[in-house]
Amino acid sequence: MAHTGFHRIIKFFITILFVLSIPITLSAQDVTPTPIPDDAPPQAPDRVDVAPEARDDQIETRLQDILSTTGWFIEPTVRVEDGVVFLTGETESNEFKTWATDLANNTQDVAAVVN
Repeated sequence: MAHTGFHRIIKFFITILFVLSIPITLSAQDVTPTPIPDDAPPQAPDRVDVAPEARDDQIETRLQDILSTTGWFIEPTVRVEDGVVFLTGETESNEFKTWATDLANNTQDVAAVVN
């Protein structure tokens, strides 16, 4: 029996040594970050596509959710037909109206915006 216990202890220590060696191996890899120019901050892309092709109902739902969430619009309504977005509703500021138009124009697979 003592012999079996001895083998378990040896297997345990070998396992521990193996597990402890993994981080050392991973940290030894050469990781070079992409350099950022000193004269300009990094820029996010103008557009990030989520699906290969967005359907009208997906565009409508996404824009409706965003406009409602901001709280900047009174009864905002979004309707989309063949990629053309129609925005209706009220806002206290022309800047918010412009923002909504820009938001829709920057949305994946939108062809035009009527606001």
